[in-house]
Amino acid sequence: MSTTKHTPGPWHWVEQQGTQMPMLKGANGRVIMDFGDCERYYPTEGNGPDADNARLIAAAPEMLQGLEDMLQHFTSFLRACEMGEEAIDVATRPYQRLIAKAKGIEL
Repeated sequence: MSTTKHTPGPWHWVEQQGTQMPMLKGANGRVIMDFGDCERYYPTEGNGPDADNARLIAAAPEMLQGLEDMLQHFTSFLRACEMGEEAIDVATRPYQRLIAKAKGIEL
């Protein structure tokens, strides 16, 4: 499950500057999300996320990587405990689904 199609993290928010609404950018400077210019667009299309949601969105790549790492270690631990593959699949399935959902993959 290591194929990454999203912009690598860390991501960060660029605060509103003048009429330019906030933007979310990747480490390489690539714009991930741009709320546009509030003078050019209809006002309801220029609303950026609140601070709590902005932090959560910006942390997404690191959270995904952390979940993938945790799944790998958890799977290794279960194998070391001599759990059968079927039991390991049952125990790890929720994490596999979350990772697949984040990557747009159907299981």
